[in-house]
Amino acid sequence: MTGRARLLAAALVLAVVATGVWSARHTWLRAAGESLVCAPGDADAYAEAVLIDNVDPNYCLFDAARGLQVRGQATTVLVPMLRPPSDDEPVAVTRGIIDLMCTTAGIERCQVFETHAREPISLNLARHVADELDARDIRSVRLVTPGFRSKRSLEVYASVFGPRGIVVHCHPVFGAQDTSNWLDSAHGIQDVVLQFLKLWYYRILVLPSAANASARQ
Repeated sequence: MTGRARLLAAALVLAVVATGVWSARHTWLRAAGESLVCAPGDADAYAEAVLIDNVDPNYCLFDAARGLQVRGQATTVLVPMLRPPSDDEPVAVTRGIIDLMCTTAGIERCQVFETHAREPISLNLARHVADELDARDIRSVRLVTPGFRSKRSLEVYASVFGPRGIVVHCHPVFGAQDTSNWLDSAHGIQDVVLQFLKLWYYRILVLPSAANASARQ
């Protein structure tokens, strides 16, 4: 086979593969979105508290937490409150927003505690929450977290909670975009791409570095 023939054959194979990938794009893109969602924990398992993954205030999480209370899967709802990054936003404003969402959702025993935002935020938030759970002698939580963020949140919390003997069950929550329709909007695509990059950033850099630091201590 001449060089030109081999080149044409390679180009043909590449075109066939590219056509197949493009034709199946909805399947593998949907799978990419689903890969960001944690596997829900045992739906019937009782947890000592519901923990709201309150990095970005989201009323859907509070509503879902109330639903878990109503079903008897936990009594207390814990909400970490990140201090505002600057003094321009009073702490009372942040606390007021959380209190309003708790009240609107009808949550009973909504307990808010303050944490500090420090990079990497998710990892340091999990550490602060673990300290709070230890202080309250809570050994199991149901983590209520945004759907496309949920796999990352579960992996981060499990990496911090596990060595302390704290069990974490995952409860992913979706709003307007979910695994069936995120491709239909620019906002859904942006969210999934961002969460995909953050998941692998934590898997490749953040969590291994944290594990190595813990091993050296």
